[in-house]
Amino acid sequence: DTTYMMFVAHYDSRYSQPVLKDTVWSYGAADDGYGVGVTLETVSQALKFRDQWKQGIKVLFTDAEEVGMMGMKAIWENDRQVFDNVGFMINIEARGPWGPALLFETCPGNSKVMDLYAKTAEYPFTYSLTTVVYSFMPNFTDFTIVKDHVPGMNFSTIVDVNHYHTDLDNFSNISEKSIQHYGAQVLPVAMKYLTTPEYADKDYLRSDKDAVNFTIPAVGLLNFSKTGYVIVNIVIFLIFLA
Repeated sequence: DTTYMMFVAHYDSRYSQPVLKDTVWSYGAADDGYGVGVTLETVSQALKFRDQWKQGIKVLFTDAEEVGMMGMKAIWENDRQVFDNVGFMINIEARGPWGPALLFETCPGNSKVMDLYAKTAEYPFTYSLTTVVYSFMPNFTDFTIVKDHVPGMNFSTIVDVNHYHTDLDNFSNISEKSIQHYGAQVLPVAMKYLTTPEYADKDYLRSDKDAVNFTIPAVGLLNFSKTGYVIVNIVIFLIFLA
């Protein structure tokens, strides 16, 4: 009856595509080498406090994400028992090799998920606006398939899209700082989830409420309920009028 958190990353790289007059293939160093590497290192670190776990870990590496999340779709449709008792998911992506690791998407009803993130992640970096924007974009991730069913977080670097899905996504262009930023957020969240008895209820992070959040440099993460955010806006507006 153990409840689990699940890490997800895809190990395939982008298929060939024309860039100017050339045909190029991605080497997948960031997309999704970052996801596979950060997942393996996070599990390695988590095993150091294995005796404190109240929940377990599942790791899912998918194939054919780049051609329409085919691996995730197949396992969700045909082997859904893999997701049994999964109460929380972290998917790790990379849209460009540099810059901060952005929590760019969460599940619907994310208020409890964001509370967990706000209280534990080091150097948090997120904007709830990106979840809205991403829902209108034509490209998706493995998390898209399950986010309505499993509470979770979706992380990605987003700087320099010119390297994205091209031969410039290679080992010489990886960023150790970006990789470290993934870890600074993901590992504390994993530690908290794995060692907190309340999360033994796999539905603990489910909610019908959404949070509004954004990061301000030198200030940090601000996380509000929708009602709280409306109140803050009214107060700021009244101060502006005054």
